[in-house]
Amino acid sequence: MALERGTRLEDEQPVSKLAQLLANSGTYPYRELVQHHIRQLTRKQLLDAGQGEIDSLPRHLQPKAISFVDVLNSQILPEQDFWRTATCADGADAVLQLANEHFDTVFSIPVETTELSNSEQELAFSLFQLATLSFAYTAVDQAKAQKFMGISLGRPWLSGLALLYPALAALSFYVNAIAAGDPAPLLNGFGYGLANLGYVLLVSGVFAGTFAVFGLRERKNVLVLAAVVWLAGSVLSNLRM
Repeated sequence: MALERGTRLEDEQPVSKLAQLLANSGTYPYRELVQHHIRQLTRKQLLDAGQGEIDSLPRHLQPKAISFVDVLNSQILPEQDFWRTATCADGADAVLQLANEHFDTVFSIPVETTELSNSEQELAFSLFQLATLSFAYTAVDQAKAQKFMGISLGRPWLSGLALLYPALAALSFYVNAIAAGDPAPLLNGFGYGLANLGYVLLVSGVFAGTFAVFGLRERKNVLVLAAVVWLAGSVLSNLRM
């Protein structure tokens, strides 16, 4: 009876995050995992999450964590063939192989979670997460890096569509200004369009916190640009030659 209870407790042990990742997503392209983080998190959130992973490492490993990120960026990030073909399992193998060299850990490569203790699996997952967040942080605002890594964030069609509003407003103002004999219809029309773009950015900043077509992913940046654009547009639209 005692043996049966022990067996049930063994069966009910929680599956580690690393085991879940490899079981559910091991065959998926690793670049898609990096892409997922870019879509979900801002640059600051990626930085904070990476620091959180560093803080979760054993104390004796933390001093070498930043230099580990440098190693990742120098040995994995520039390898375009890796980004073209690597699965999440391949990514874990590559990251943990470098971890073995950098931290003197002894993870089996390829990674076999059944051969790792619970604490080793937690450490392996933290290092893998640190690497993934680091790659995402590097590429989050860099279109060239995203293209190099094969990352696609989709077409920012909604914010692009929103640009029609200030464009049509500028055109309408320009046509009316010509009809009214305005001495600077083009300049004033352009300014009017800018001012309306400021309103669009303000609404997007308040409700969405991003404006993807301009590559803006943080609310503060969208709102600052909204204020600058609106001010410049207001000045230009009221300028008299």
